[in-house]
Amino acid sequence: MKLGDFYKGWLVGNFKPSIIETKDLDLGILHLKSGECGDGHFHKEHTEYNMIISGLAMINDKIYHAGDFFIYKPYEKSYVKYLEDTILLVIKSPSTKNDKFY
Repeated sequence: MKLGDFYKGWLVGNFKPSIIETKDLDLGILHLKSGECGDGHFHKEHTEYNMIISGLAMINDKIYHAGDFFIYKPYEKSYVKYLEDTILLVIKSPSTKNDKFY
């Protein structure tokens, strides 16, 4: 299998296809393009942990580089702007279906 075989890079979680199907967490490797922005969504049930593998992002006027983490807790809105093509490791815990709100 290849990363492209999975929905938007999501590899582990309570969905198919997945490498490991679990309700404990979601894990994905996401590829974001320069200029893409977060859409302001939030989650009610899970915390989202993000690590920049490569690239550059800005959140609330702070710049995040490769190796940096940023976290969205429940009810925090996702406002991020990717300043370069970025590869992001995302872990959401727990894995909850239908937990995306605007």
